[in-house]
Amino acid sequence: MAEWTPNQDSLLQLLELLMQAAEPEQGQSQEWIFKRLESFHRIGEYPLYLVHILTQLQQHGTIRSVAGMVLKNLVLDYQVPMHPSVQSIVKQQCRLAVIHPDPDPIVRNAVELVITALMRRGGVRAWYDILVLLTDQLQHTSQIHVEMALRTLCTVCEDCTTELDHPHLIDLILPRLIAFFDHPDTRLQVKSLAAANQFILISSQSLPKCVDQYLQSILRRMRPQEDPAIRQEVCRTLVLLAEKQPEVIAPYGRELVQYMLLCLQDPEDYVAIEACTFWQPCLDATALQQYVVDVIPQLVPLLLDHMVLSEEDELMLMPSSSIDDDQASTPPSSLPLSLMPGCSSNDRQSPPSPSPTQRAVAATPGAPIVENANYGSAPPSPTPMQDAPSLSPPTRMEDARLAPDDDDDDNAMSDDDSELDDDEDDDMLASMDDDDDDMDQDPIPENEEFYSEWTRRKRSATSFECLMSEYPEQVVYALFTVLSSRLNSENWKLRESGILALGTINPDCISTMAPHLPGVIPYLLQSTTDLNPCVRATACWTLSRYSKWTVPQFFTEKGRDMVYKPVLDSVLRSLLDTDKQVQTTASAALTTFIEESSVVALTPYLPEILAKMNAAFSMYGERNTNLLLDSLGSLSESVGHALQQPGVKELVMLPLVSRWNALADNDPNWFPLFSCLCSVTAALGNAFEPYAELVFLRCLYFINTTLRVYLMTNEVMDLEFLVGALQVLSGLVQGLGTNIRPLVARSTLLKMLDVCVRDQESEVVTWTCALIGDLATACFDTLAPSVPSFLEGLIDQMDATAYHSNNAIWCVGEIALRWGNAIEPFIPPLLDRMIPILHPQTAYDGIRPDMQKNTIIALGRLGSACPTVMAARLPEFIGPWLDKAVREHDYDQAEKDSAFVGLCDMIRVNPEAGLQHLDIIVMAISQQVPTPSLKEQFQAILNLYRAMVPPVDWSAIFERLPLSSQHIMSTHYVYL
Repeated sequence: MAEWTPNQDSLLQLLELLMQAAEPEQGQSQEWIFKRLESFHRIGEYPLYLVHILTQLQQHGTIRSVAGMVLKNLVLDYQVPMHPSVQSIVKQQCRLAVIHPDPDPIVRNAVELVITALMRRGGVRAWYDILVLLTDQLQHTSQIHVEMALRTLCTVCEDCTTELDHPHLIDLILPRLIAFFDHPDTRLQVKSLAAANQFILISSQSLPKCVDQYLQSILRRMRPQEDPAIRQEVCRTLVLLAEKQPEVIAPYGRELVQYMLLCLQDPEDYVAIEACTFWQPCLDATALQQYVVDVIPQLVPLLLDHMVLSEEDELMLMPSSSIDDDQASTPPSSLPLSLMPGCSSNDRQSPPSPSPTQRAVAATPGAPIVENANYGSAPPSPTPMQDAPSLSPPTRMEDARLAPDDDDDDNAMSDDDSELDDDEDDDMLASMDDDDDDMDQDPIPENEEFYSEWTRRKRSATSFECLMSEYPEQVVYALFTVLSSRLNSENWKLRESGILALGTINPDCISTMAPHLPGVIPYLLQSTTDLNPCVRATACWTLSRYSKWTVPQFFTEKGRDMVYKPVLDSVLRSLLDTDKQVQTTASAALTTFIEESSVVALTPYLPEILAKMNAAFSMYGERNTNLLLDSLGSLSESVGHALQQPGVKELVMLPLVSRWNALADNDPNWFPLFSCLCSVTAALGNAFEPYAELVFLRCLYFINTTLRVYLMTNEVMDLEFLVGALQVLSGLVQGLGTNIRPLVARSTLLKMLDVCVRDQESEVVTWTCALIGDLATACFDTLAPSVPSFLEGLIDQMDATAYHSNNAIWCVGEIALRWGNAIEPFIPPLLDRMIPILHPQTAYDGIRPDMQKNTIIALGRLGSACPTVMAARLPEFIGPWLDKAVREHDYDQAEKDSAFVGLCDMIRVNPEAGLQHLDIIVMAISQQVPTPSLKEQFQAILNLYRAMVPPVDWSAIFERLPLSSQHIMSTHYVYL
């Protein structure tokens, strides 16, 4: 195939199609064109036609570049086979294109991308000679040859960095790139800097050999008169070195921080942004910290200057009245998530791990189809409720709220600004480029992408917070030397930046600010009524950042009147602001304030808080309503049964009923409502009973509908509705307790759970186990007939590496506590799954301490249920059981007591199992604060072993105890 020649008819046909792709005629569908191009994939010689068009045709640069892009995508499509002989010819043609570069820059660009794709698919070392050729071409006297080689080499470095991390390859490439740091052509300098930085990014093991040469070249570039694009790349390099190789740049630390201070003042935003990024890695590196501390007086004012709203920031903060509520999602300060005024410090991005007493959900393909979800008739349709609310799946597990994904898509190595060619056809090429790297990223809405961009303000605020966290005293001192003029300025932007700076303090460092807070808090309270909504929003957020200081003021009369109540009033007033961004910030601030407050502090103000929240619900759009539901959920968790006070329950339920009745079945806004209801139902307890049946039926409707669609069509389940409904039911069962029995008895809920417990989705299994365990606690007699089938599913789901196993084990413990010896047939498979979890030498990677904790409790309860059967296998787990029980103190006392009761029951049947562990048995007894009945059992165990062990050995065990344990054993038990 070495002398391949294209068929002219086929070539013309493909050229016509590529021309249509490059310049579609009116009415032509791009989708149709791309489908036609894809149809050629089955032709083995298709890549040869493409590379022929790319490298052999003259003129027609646009068509040739399209051919190159199609070829690149074809090479990266691993589902499309490419014969080695075909690949060899493609490589040879690309090699010739490097030796004889095309005069058209977009054609050269396409060749560069094809070469990189070939190296990604076949591996760098499989085409080593192209690297040699590229590095040789860097010595060429022709500028076009050099540009072509450098661009290609840089692209290969950026896309194949890890594969290139080999001493031989680094020695071949990196010195050539470093040589271009001093090249007179600015574009080549920038490109080579960006490519070389990739090796710092991956912490290349071969980099130290070249690092001195690398660093000296960088230091030569630290001149103010350099091109701004070079200054940007130099800043990026120094940031990466501070992160990855801080000890290398430490000898030049003073010079580097001075250079970065200059770059912070750069008129080009993109340079200043890179300079803002430098300080955080320096603070993380012990070798560089002192250099930063020395310049804090100069650094703080500069960062403060960059925190002033720019025109770009103002675009993000368009007047809320001019945009739709769903678009007004940007927090006032356009900050990263941890600093966003519109974001609670407790916002979460992913489901939390279940606590030892948390549990979860799932469904299985082989299970029977669920016919009905209610009392035997068809599932209820979504009817409005008159006296009771209607609810929907939550987006949080127990106490954890899910926040929008905080995608940190900032790429320190991006070189979009350093392209060598600015040809207008680049946009067309980009649209053809479906590179794997791009496809790996989920698309996000355009407005979210815009808001997620790093600005000088966001970078500066982040750096300021890091400084404040590490050196609060020095930063606070430097801040207050310049803050007064800003806070008293007539320019609202300066005032707002000063308030923002006050809010960047880490809540754990508030003690440093405490002397200033008697003056700061009144200023912030006043600023929440400022004429400018940005100032109001940032002031409200900043107030919430000081909740750790303001909330404890409740416990003194002066503090309550001068601080706690005024701050609460200010936040509640901000809830009713007409500006949507202020509403957003106030909702988050209220959540923070509530989470820091105690039930004692909140209870006196419940009617007032709930009245303001109801007024806010009546004026909010969708997004802010959901944020306020989060606040209501936090309030319910904080005050608990205090919501049952006369008149309070009605205020809580009023917005929930309204929201319930307003939502259609497929509305995603059910999820925050469900989340809120999980907390409300648990807090209201039996007071929620008037609403219970309608909530129960709606949840069954969602579960039944989801399962029927999945089991009948095998479509992917809508997990959010299913999991949300399970979560609300779990909260409902916890709240109503035994009063849930008639609802469960008359429904097909247990049949649905039998399907869900066998599901493949971990989150579904997690919450199914949670609900089964709650039902076992509340109405075991109703649950009992279904328990054998449930246990079969739970045993199958006990994979120690799975997220849901923790809840499955917890659920087994709840069942064992109530089912007694009826669980005996299931003990062998249960022990086979549970015992390995306690053994460090056989435990799976990733086993969580809370899973081991639940295993201890479940094994103990199984011991109480079937002591004889369990005692036979006690030697397999008594050692690690006792070790974990002694080391871990974060147990629910009632659960731990029940586990030790089971241990005592097993030891009485098989005392020999504990003879080798007497030291730790006695230690464990000494650490407990037992109930009277458990204390009697402990004494019986001590008596049993005292009779079995020689007196000298028994006394020696006592002597080996810590003095505190000796005292407990001698005063609370008859030991000797």
